[in-house]
Order: sequence, then structure tokens, then C-alpha cells
Amino acid sequence: MVKLALAGMIAIAGANGPVRAADGGASGERVATYHIVGPIYRVHAAHLQEWMGRQRGVTRIDIEIDSPGGMMDAGLAMGATIVKSSVPVRCVVRGTAASAAFFVLQHCRERIATKGAQLMTHEPRQATSGTMTRQELAAAAAELTLMARVWNSILAVRMGLPLAEYESHVDKGQDWRMTPAEALKVGALDRIE
Repeated sequence: MVKLALAGMIAIAGANGPVRAADGGASGERVATYHIVGPIYRVHAAHLQEWMGRQRGVTRIDIEIDSPGGMMDAGLAMGATIVKSSVPVRCVVRGTAASAAFFVLQHCRERIATKGAQLMTHEPRQATSGTMTRQELAAAAAELTLMARVWNSILAVRMGLPLAEYESHVDKGQDWRMTPAEALKVGALDRIE
């Protein structure tokens, strides 16, 4: 269990990197910090939800991101958890926020990146394995098309872009890579630190 320290920090290993809580010092702000490091899987979405539910007495939650992305449904679940938070959630990219990690970033009240950060978004992709009938493949394609429309719509709204403009950057499987300055310009970040 993460406990808020009166001063300093307590580091505890989390499912997806260390989890820290700190006292805000003179500002009186009590901040809990969660780290998303590496690929995002369903277990991480469940861990974030459980961890955020345990935070008591904090005035802000910081999520530090350095991730190449991961599973689409895990990104959706993490985004929903962040949006439901009763305290402000601030995300800071300290490395990479790509794919599902970029999606998570867009759900934070304040979106920040360090100067050397790398950001990338694209339409959701789905890996398949095994054999599928023609009908199963068609159903999977229809579901992915619907999910891409939802995913793209959420990102376009959060970035303040018309859906057609957002989709023009990710259409036909393109990766949309951005520097922090470019991300700030298109509404994917609120500030650079």
C-alpha cells in the first residue's frame, strides 16, 4: 500500500514500475505518482484502477509515462480510470508516449512532456493468431473499424482537432510522430518542461 510521506518520498514497486507518494512541502499539495514504463497490458490497466482507488488525501495524481504503447483495450481502460478520478491527474512524458500510451496521455487533465520526449499516435491495430474463417475475419475487421472510429474521435476531441484532420495524419496505417513542440502546436500537450 502506498502511504503519503510527511516529507520526502516512499518508493514501492508497482506492477508497471515504481509507485511513489510525496508531500508537496510548502505548497501543501499532496501528490501521488504512478509510473507507466514499458508496454501496456490489461494487468496494468487493472493495477492503475486499483492503485488510484487506494489514494486518499492526495490533491493530485501524477502519471509519468515512458511507454511504446500496448493493448488497445488496456489503453481504453486506463483512459476511463483517469477521467473518473475525483482528483486532477497530470501526465508527464519522460521518454516515449506512443500508441496506447499516447491515448492514456490524452485523458489527463494536464499533459506535459520533457524537451527530449517522443510522441506518436496511429489508428489502433489488432494482432491475430491462429486460424479464422472468412466470417470471423470480417467480423474482426468490422469491430476494429468501429474501435478505430471511437479511438480517433476521442483523440481528435481532446486535441481540439476536426476528426478529418486527425485522421489525415493516421490514415492508411501511418504513424504520426511528433516532437514536444509539434505536439504542443497541434493540441496534444499543454506544456513542455
